[in-house]
Order: sequence, then structure tokens, then C-alpha cells
Amino acid sequence: MLDRRPRADDQHGARAWQAVIGACRAARGRARRLDCRVLEWVVAHPDPMLDRWMPRLSRATDHLVAWWAVAAVMAAAGGRQSREAARWGLAAMLLTSPVCNAAAKNLIGRSRPPERIRRRRPGRVPESGSFPSGHTAAATAFVTASALAAPRVGAPLGVLAVGVAYARVYTAAHYPSDVAAGALLGVTVALALHLPVRDRPG
Repeated sequence: MLDRRPRADDQHGARAWQAVIGACRAARGRARRLDCRVLEWVVAHPDPMLDRWMPRLSRATDHLVAWWAVAAVMAAAGGRQSREAARWGLAAMLLTSPVCNAAAKNLIGRSRPPERIRRRRPGRVPESGSFPSGHTAAATAFVTASALAAPRVGAPLGVLAVGVAYARVYTAAHYPSDVAAGALLGVTVALALHLPVRDRPG
């Protein structure tokens, strides 16, 4: 008859796997608590000027409106390189938005910050998923792709993108990790869009 008793190495392997899972869960719990503490700290330290302008900046980038306006200004007021940068920025932004909003948000399904925090900040909070931040993803995609095409636009556009990212946390629309993930996604898409062109011979 077959010996069905678990072998010692199998038992050790199972315990090791359970320890890894436990460590991962503990790390995730600590990360979530830190995420909440950082958000609560930001919300608990208001500034009258930021209370006025952060919601406006956040709303201005709803539905990518502000970035279309920036691209129009770049195309109208700049030269050939600036127009090229605007095209690259729009392409990266339009590619990033469905990846973030239609795919990642639905796949992860993270809830927005609780209402007890959101109530302490002005600004409308959408009902869509929280992770990652679509506003931040679109902003960083536009800025990264534009800066790769025309480096001189990187600094001013970068300041605007940082403002958008902070506005999403300041208005309690997102956790800091949502914004960080959105920024990473936007940069990744912009780089992926540029690399095949840059690597093309001739």
C-alpha cells in the first residue's frame, strides 16, 4: 500500500509558504495603514490658498480638458518641435486613459477614501474606483511623452502634473498610493510609446 502520510519536507514547504503569505499580508496591512495616515495628515493640514486652488486644478483636468488646452497652446504658440511634443503628449494620454480607467480600476476595484475624510475637503469625488489615479496617469503620460519629444517643455509641464497629483490627495479623491501608481502607469505608457520609434534605425 502507498504511504499517504505527508513527508517532512512537504510539511516544511507548506509552513514556509504559509509564512511567506503571512508576511505579504502583514506588509500589505502596514502599507495600507501608512497610506491612510499620510492622507489623513494632508487633509488635517489645510491651507486657505490650497483650499481655493486645488479643487479647481483637479476639476480642470476632469475628462482631460486641461491637457487638450495645453496641447492646443503648444501647437499654436510653439514651433515644429512643440507641435510634435503636443502630438506625442496627446497620444500617450489617450492611450493611458482606457488602460487606467477601463482596465486597471475595474480589475482592482479599490474604494475611494472614506467619507469621513472626504467631507473635510472641498471638491467632488467621483464614484469610480480609486486605484490607480486616472488624473495622475493622464498627466504623467502627457508630460513624459511631451518632454521626450521636446525636453524644454518638461519643467513647466512637470510642475503642472505634480500639482494635479497633489490635488487628488489634497481633495481626498485618492490615497497617496493611488497617485503613485497612476504616475508609474503614465510614465510606463509614455516610454513604451516612444521606445519603438527611438529604436527604429535611420
